Amino acid sequence: MARSSSPPILSQILSARSYIEQTSALRALKNDIVGHAQKKEQWARRGVLEPIVKILNAARSPAKVNGKDGGPHASPRSISEEETVRFQALQLLASFANGGTAFVEPILAAGALPALLANVCPISNAPLLVTTALRALLNIVESSALATPDSPVDTQALAEAVFAPEHIESLNAILSGASNTAAQQTQIALVANIISKLCREERHQLALANSDVLDSLATRLASIAVGQGHVIPYAEVFGRVDHTSDFFPEPEPSTSNLVPILEALATIISDSRFRACMLLCSPAIMAIFPSLKFTPSKEIRAPWNSLEIGGLGYARQQSLSAMDYLLPAIPILQGRLSGSQQSHFPSLGVSDARERARSAASKYSSTASVWEASRFELFGNEGEPEEDQETPLIPWLILLVRTRQNVERLMAANLLTTLFRSGFGSKHLRETSLGLLVVPVLMDMLDQLQASPPVVKSPLVDADTAMKWTILERTPAILARMITDSEHLQKAAYDCGAVKSFSKLLKDAYEPIPPSAYAKLWSPQADTGMELESTYPTCALGPEGQPPLLAHKVRMRESALKAIGALAAGKDEYRKAFVEQDVVAHIVQSLSPTPGKPSNPKDRSKNSEPDGLVPDASASDHNSGYGSNPLSVLIAGCHAVRMLSRSVSILRTSLVDYAVAVPLYRFLRHPNVDVQIAATAAICNLVTEVSPMREVLADKGVMKILCEHAHSLNAALRLNALWALKHFVHAVDPETKKQCLEELESGWLVQLICDDTEDDALFLARSKMDKQNAIDVGDDMDGDHPTTRRRWEASR
Repeated sequence: MARSSSPPILSQILSARSYIEQTSALRALKNDIVGHAQKKEQWARRGVLEPIVKILNAARSPAKVNGKDGGPHASPRSISEEETVRFQALQLLASFANGGTAFVEPILAAGALPALLANVCPISNAPLLVTTALRALLNIVESSALATPDSPVDTQALAEAVFAPEHIESLNAILSGASNTAAQQTQIALVANIISKLCREERHQLALANSDVLDSLATRLASIAVGQGHVIPYAEVFGRVDHTSDFFPEPEPSTSNLVPILEALATIISDSRFRACMLLCSPAIMAIFPSLKFTPSKEIRAPWNSLEIGGLGYARQQSLSAMDYLLPAIPILQGRLSGSQQSHFPSLGVSDARERARSAASKYSSTASVWEASRFELFGNEGEPEEDQETPLIPWLILLVRTRQNVERLMAANLLTTLFRSGFGSKHLRETSLGLLVVPVLMDMLDQLQASPPVVKSPLVDADTAMKWTILERTPAILARMITDSEHLQKAAYDCGAVKSFSKLLKDAYEPIPPSAYAKLWSPQADTGMELESTYPTCALGPEGQPPLLAHKVRMRESALKAIGALAAGKDEYRKAFVEQDVVAHIVQSLSPTPGKPSNPKDRSKNSEPDGLVPDASASDHNSGYGSNPLSVLIAGCHAVRMLSRSVSILRTSLVDYAVAVPLYRFLRHPNVDVQIAATAAICNLVTEVSPMREVLADKGVMKILCEHAHSLNAALRLNALWALKHFVHAVDPETKKQCLEELESGWLVQLICDDTEDDALFLARSKMDKQNAIDVGDDMDGDHPTTRRRWEASR
């Protein structure tokens, strides 16, 4: 019955000439497909996507195409007939994109992406259209994320189109606009979610930072803090002194969503210290979180004094901001405060406003408030040594971690970790506070979810389950970044039971998904390939994506492996504890693009891993219950093996029993250079004198491959190969050393030594020159010194 009634709708869409006829036809199609997966497949195969996109492009007046319809639509209004047509077309594209990964290819082939982006600009489109276009775009991005590793869906191509300069301007216009209405708040959340899910490349992150998107997101974050009343007292008074009061944002409505703002900020900053500094130096952030010295009253200071009297710790009063006193007092050993993280950026305080700050309270405050204002002063007062004072944004994020729940808590910890890893903050004070106030909270949240994980019995995922999945997927990765290279934080995680928790998470990630996760909706017709299917790209559905449950387990693998690697990098007892949890078998499966059931060494066949090229993830013998491991899982698995191999006992027992040398050797020839880098780093410990796998790798010809990598143009691969060769040639016979030198070429070694020496000398010379210029030039910022300019030009 459905087939007989479908063609008239398509005929109406193709033959409609007026806006009213187009609206009627599109609405009829929408009513037919919404919530009906089989109908979507039938209509897509009939080629309905291309006419929808054509109607969407045609229903735009020349004035709106050129952006000349006035200004941004600040308030809801009734839409015109042509806008109604576009609205129906956008809703249809959003519905098709929500159908899954198979619809992404025909949607993109029909030219839907440029058509959607043309409706994103808030200046030339009604708010309803902008919201619907953003939702359709987000649906495409989310469906693309479920693509299998061998899928032709190219997420990077999506990012290239979305983050083009003209579209970044549209996204920034939404983020920097008003947020008084529910529609505007929805648009802001959609834009932030698109950035979080799509922005992975350095060039895109830099483009968003340089196009004021980072600053707009920072202003949103500051507005939320203002709305919650979390503003440094007397920030407005000192803002008048420092001319930052104009940047004081209006309070954000209580209904604003904090999660996408925090996640988008962390995504754009990534591992860049420069972009982290851009966030902290954003005018809105500096306006509400100024670096003011806070002299607390006796009542506020009492908990800290009690710790000092009891000999449990000492925290210098001048190192704490007003925001720190909203947090529990923590014991800090005095020795840990002897040094602080060095900063290569100027202090966030304003040193030239000292005298004006002293008179600010008397100028803008009453006599009664002078006593209160005297408790706040800009850092860097005369008679006191100046030090880099951390921004109060950091303790505020800690406060969010402790007071918020679920994903809000997680995203606050994510941004907090990004700033801490970038070197902003008092290292020893923050290490202690993170270890006592943040790590236990995150570990407890993870343990609670592991104790009662969400149960999924169908391909459909509800919002509560999706939220719990996000916590399980993201928490270990955030903890991994937080504790890396920090013995204190590694011990805090270990004491909170991180070994058992991370091990269980990895084991759960290798539980095969049930057949019900692949289940399709029942149809009265047999699946005969659809006689109406066409070979045209706009009519042919792409391959099915991963079931959401399988995609969740794959993401858990990556996150758990990162956490295991970060903790195993610490003490030997941590590494042995992981081995006692029997996770080596699961780590070994993470070294395979097509994993299977983890098994004990005695159950494994000697030749289960052939020595040939790395198999494709779409191999025919692939067990669908375990999915395919993407490159990110392979890299994380290599890193986990590298950390475990630091223990000689593990290197000589467990890693030998599971034959980790075989997959790592094959990864040395992997077509992806990032996998080669990770495998080469893991090989370093496997070719040492104490490793039983040294001879096996030597017989396979690892020396020749490492010599080839030592000639690579990739600096990271070259460095790891040289480290591995250094370990390999130690204590070998003279003939093997001679062969290695001939393969490596002595001239190439000399060139590497000279290049590194020249680079170090040039860096030191430039650093010395910059310091001297800072002394010579002083406050003259109009241009470079003539001598400096000549030196710089000569160094080029």
